[in-house]
Order: sequence, then structure tokens, then C-alpha cells
Amino acid sequence: MAEGRDARAGGPEQVTLKESPVSHVATLEALGYLRSLFGQTGAVGCSLAATAVAGLEPPETVAASAQALAQDLLDGVEAEP
Repeated sequence: MAEGRDARAGGPEQVTLKESPVSHVATLEALGYLRSLFGQTGAVGCSLAATAVAGLEPPETVAASAQALAQDLLDGVEAEP
């Protein structure tokens, strides 16, 4: 969250990246990339993560973990008001 000024109250106003006119478009684009690269265990990002730690953990475990983490982030962002 970015912090802005609430002129009426004189205190800080919390603004999410999705709400900010400066970052709105870039944030939506980034979330789309996150969804396409990590939205499924067979997606490119999950496969690359599994390859990066080859031999340390089973690839299926790494891919599933990467997908689950991305989904948690997406769920959190989508739940914001």
C-alpha cells in the first residue's frame, strides 16, 4: 500500500497500488503476468522455479508451492476493497 495525504483529515490516507492513478495500469498488468506465469502448476514460472532447485526438492512440490504462493497473493489482492 502506498501512503498519500487525506486533505480533509490532515492525516495519511492508505491507497493500494490498484487504486493509485500512477500505478493502476502497471499493477493490473503485473497481476496478469503473475496469473499467467504461476497460475497453474504446469505454467512457465512454476516450471522454471522447479528447474532452479532441481535436485533439492521434487519438481512437483516446488511447482505446487509456487502456484499456491502466487494464488495466495492474488487472492489477497483481489480481496482488497
